[in-house]
Amino acid sequence: LASFLSPRTNVREDEYGGTPERRMAFPLEVAAAVRGAVGDWPVGYRLMAREFLEGGFAIEESQAFAVRLAEVLRPCYISVAAGSHECWTSCFHEGTRLPDMFGVHEAEAIKKAVPHLPVIASGRLGTPADCEALLERGGADMIGLSRALFADAEWIRKASGEVKEPIRPCTQCATCVRQVCSSMPAFCSQWSAEERLQRLKAPMIRI
Repeated sequence: LASFLSPRTNVREDEYGGTPERRMAFPLEVAAAVRGAVGDWPVGYRLMAREFLEGGFAIEESQAFAVRLAEVLRPCYISVAAGSHECWTSCFHEGTRLPDMFGVHEAEAIKKAVPHLPVIASGRLGTPADCEALLERGGADMIGLSRALFADAEWIRKASGEVKEPIRPCTQCATCVRQVCSSMPAFCSQWSAEERLQRLKAPMIRI
C-alpha cells in the first residue's frame, strides 16, 4: 500500500496514480474493504509517514492520508514508521547510522493530524527516558520497540525497575540485518556466546 502512496514508486497513469488523492485511492479502498469484512473488530494501520528518499512520500501527504484513513478505516491505532525498505537498504550499504529517535517527528506530525486516534511511535527509541519524554509531551500514545527488545528481551522489566541490571542497547551494527539478508538465523552482536549458540541451534522458519 505504501508503494501506491509514494509519488516515487507510483508512476501509474490511471485513477490510482498521479495526484495525491489518486495515490490514496487504492489504500483507502483496501481499508474500506477490511472494515466492511471485519465489522467492529479492532484494526490498526502501519503507516510509513515519510520515505526519506528523493521524490518520495512526504510528511504533509501522510498527514492528509491519516485524516482520510481515520474516516474510512476507523482504526484503533496508527503505528507510525519512517523510511522504506529501500531507504534502509541504502543506509546499510553506505554504512550510515540512523540518528536516535529518528521517527519521533513523524509520529508527532501524525498525532497532530488525527489527535483523537492513538498513535504508536517507533524508530530508535532505545531508552526509557526518551520514551517517557515523548509520551509526557503528547507526541505519541504508545511506544513500539523491535530491535531494542531483540537486543535485550528484559528491556521492559529493566525499564520498570523490576530487574536492576542495565539495559543492553542496540548499537545499530546491522548484524541482525546481515543475518536475515543471508537467510541465516538472526542474532544480536550484543548477545553472549551462549545466547548466539542457542539461536543458531533453533529451527528456522522459512517463508
